[in-house]
Amino acid sequence: MIYISTALYCEAQPFIRHYNLKKDMIESKFQIFRNDSILLIITKTGSMNAAIGVTYLCTGHIPGPSDLFINIGICAGMNNDISVGTLFLCNKITEQVTNRSYYPDVLFAHPFLEGSIISSPNIINNKREEKYVNGKAGMDKECLIDMEAAGAYQGASIFFQPHQLIFLKVVSDYGTGEKVTPEKVTDLIGSNIEKITSWLEQIHRNCLVNQISFLEEEEECIRKVIVNLQCSVSMEHQLRQILRYYKLAHGSFCERLNQYMNNPDMPCKTKTEGKKYFEQLKSKLI
Repeated sequence: MIYISTALYCEAQPFIRHYNLKKDMIESKFQIFRNDSILLIITKTGSMNAAIGVTYLCTGHIPGPSDLFINIGICAGMNNDISVGTLFLCNKITEQVTNRSYYPDVLFAHPFLEGSIISSPNIINNKREEKYVNGKAGMDKECLIDMEAAGAYQGASIFFQPHQLIFLKVVSDYGTGEKVTPEKVTDLIGSNIEKITSWLEQIHRNCLVNQISFLEEEEECIRKVIVNLQCSVSMEHQLRQILRYYKLAHGSFCERLNQYMNNPDMPCKTKTEGKKYFEQLKSKLI
């Protein structure tokens, strides 16, 4: 399952359209939209609302170890050289009120820019003399500003491990008082929707694959292949990963492996010969 939180409906709308999400009419505390693999909650603005909303969602739908959480929305950019519409993956989240910082694990390869974000309870005016942490530090001109990331992190971190938490923000303005309409917000998120969803679905598949375990019968088939092909540790790791994908897509692989192992050249006499047959086997399974 992929869990998505946004503050506003206009931020959620591109995801609702893309995934054909339906509103959960039973829920009355928050707007929740869903399908078989996506849960999306609109928390309203502010860090506290984000924390409460995410906690509410995850309490009613307990996440598993292969699930992902994504908080997405607009933000202000403190650097005028960054174009409106630029998408960032946040690697550091600072809560303005407490000066506490949180660090989502960025373990997956991604196509985005990375940046830090400050969650403020108020709309920040981008002035060089602006103070943001207990009046002690000037505004970092390279950072992003929003109102929800810190709260969403605190709520989600109760249910997810740091590597399952993803924070994506789209620059909508520069904090200089310009008006950002709901239509513009939807367009900004929507212009990035394909890049976001294709990446999310890819890493979610990887998480699912890594959770797949093998039955004893399947383990016996794997051991037979390892012995007959004189597999190295690296080859065994590749084989197991390929078989996880195969099992996810097609079910049991035992019959396929047993057919291949009936080759009269088995077991292989040398490691070089084993590598040749291993490559052949890979091509049949992928």
